[in-house]
Amino acid sequence: MAVKTFFSEYFGGVSFRAKYFFSLSIPIVALLFVTLLEIVTVHLHRKAEADLMIHQDALSNNSQLIKAVLDMQTGLRGFLLSDSEAYLEPYYVGQAQIADLIEKGKDINRAVSEEQYQKIAEVERLHRSWMNSVAIPSIKLKQDTRIRTSEKSAMMAQMLNTQKGKMLVDGIRLILDKHEVAARSSLSRIEDQHSKLENYILILTILSPVIIIGLTIIFSSRFIRQILSHHKGLMDAVAQIRKGNYGYQANLTGNNEMTQLAEAFNDMSKQVKLAMSDREKAVSVKSDFLANMSHEIRTPLNGILGTLEMIDKEDLSDDAKGKFKLITDSSDILMRIINDILDISKMEAGRLELDPQPMNLYRAADTVVKLAEGETRDKAITLELQYDSELPHNVVADATRLKQILMNLVSNAVKFTELGSVRVVVSKQKELEDGKCLVRFEVIDTGIGINREKVGNLFQPFLQEDASITRKYGGTGLGLAICYNLVEVMSGSIFVESKVGKGTRVFFDVPLELTNKEEQDDNLEVNVEKGRYKGKSALVAEDNGINRIVAGAFLEDLGFEVCFALNGQEAVDKVAEQEFDVIFMDMQMPLMDGIQATRTILSKHEELPPIIGLTANVMAEDLRLCIDAGMLSVITKPLSIVKLDEVLKSIRL
Repeated sequence: MAVKTFFSEYFGGVSFRAKYFFSLSIPIVALLFVTLLEIVTVHLHRKAEADLMIHQDALSNNSQLIKAVLDMQTGLRGFLLSDSEAYLEPYYVGQAQIADLIEKGKDINRAVSEEQYQKIAEVERLHRSWMNSVAIPSIKLKQDTRIRTSEKSAMMAQMLNTQKGKMLVDGIRLILDKHEVAARSSLSRIEDQHSKLENYILILTILSPVIIIGLTIIFSSRFIRQILSHHKGLMDAVAQIRKGNYGYQANLTGNNEMTQLAEAFNDMSKQVKLAMSDREKAVSVKSDFLANMSHEIRTPLNGILGTLEMIDKEDLSDDAKGKFKLITDSSDILMRIINDILDISKMEAGRLELDPQPMNLYRAADTVVKLAEGETRDKAITLELQYDSELPHNVVADATRLKQILMNLVSNAVKFTELGSVRVVVSKQKELEDGKCLVRFEVIDTGIGINREKVGNLFQPFLQEDASITRKYGGTGLGLAICYNLVEVMSGSIFVESKVGKGTRVFFDVPLELTNKEEQDDNLEVNVEKGRYKGKSALVAEDNGINRIVAGAFLEDLGFEVCFALNGQEAVDKVAEQEFDVIFMDMQMPLMDGIQATRTILSKHEELPPIIGLTANVMAEDLRLCIDAGMLSVITKPLSIVKLDEVLKSIRL
């Protein structure tokens, strides 16, 4: 009752501004207080972590020091007893290591305590004494050829009888043992402190939002209706922004807090409009970058794939043909990866499109498994494909995207599996309408597994389970994010089941259309009639020497007499001097590019042969530029004889 009276009297004649700031100040003060506590706790936690790492380093260094001392002692003893210098190898190895370990130990223990530092310093003094008074004199005496064997034996016996070396080494080991006991005691204390601080942070993390939310509800509930009655105009403005009407201004009258908020909103709306303009410019810059990157990568790749296609014409053994097929498939996968990089921007914009075509599902899965076999050669694991006998081979789907998803999942499984197996399972789940069926793809491994708490982050771009995963296994953390987006575009779902130390199962379900049509193999040359264009001439305008060799070889196989131009201006001059049946024009060339060269040729000549674009640029706007300039068709690199023949047939040359 007293509390109710206090609130009614205190808030009865208070202005809206005062009520607002009072209700806001309580949770803010609570937030600041809790934040301060958490900052202090986190600071102590980080300090404890740093101390923990220092003590762990000190223990590790101590163990290495003990090993180095024992190696030197063992090596020296073996040499003195056997007279074989082979025993000096561990002595010299320990000698090379111990100086660095002592310096490292001094640096580490300087941060631990003065007492621990002095112990390492004493170890250094005793080691130096052992070296100067025992080790070095003993080796020199043993290696001195001027002293007779009997005299050496007497002198060695005298040195051993003094037991000075043993005393020094025992002293070193005693100090190191004491050092380790002290370090482990400190480590245990710090670990206990570290654990307590983690509990404090957890408690603060849990209680902070509860306290703040509770206070906010208590002191703000009385003003909700008043706030709601003033914000309708702002909500209308927000709705306009959501519709894409950037720059929309909220029209609120009066001189109160909500009006000031509206003014701030209007300023923000202007900034959003400017930001959207900047974003459009950034998208343009990004597109240019991706186009240039694609061009620079596709140009040498065109040489690789073109050369492979020329090698394929040679008479190869069965073994060589199998290896050649793997190289070709690997090159195709590389080409698809390059395309995937360009598709990242499409994913971000939600404009990724699929290209469903008849495909052989078994062949696609088998290709992925064979490509991944190379990654298992240095590991004790098996890689196998299990294909459901009730699932037809021929389906309609985007083969490139399906292979991309499977390749990402299989590569991850192989990478994180050192022992056991990786299984790829393709199975039919159920029949769907319109001649479709739900197909499940599973990749099951016996690898390191994933913490249950981390599974939810797997499909976030650039994220891995923790930083140690990246350091040990590498990777960008982008593959699973791409898989997630591709499966989503395919109207499917992807899931992960994992247990640390047992393995991981990643599976996705996608609806696929069944078909009787066979998959087309664009790499087969049986459909290409060699010499078909015998007697015809072709001009190839291309500045890259490798691309000229590849294009020339393919065109000569088709029967063309080939002439080359190294840039756009040279192509314009050759067309003026000589008649050609067809012109192949690269898009990017020095002096004059292919776009300008095409326009110039078309402007100077009434009757011209067809001009076909050859370009490593695959962005839609670049291809449109070629067509707008007057080219009848465009062939994207990497080039193949099949592509050339198909385009030539399409223009009815």
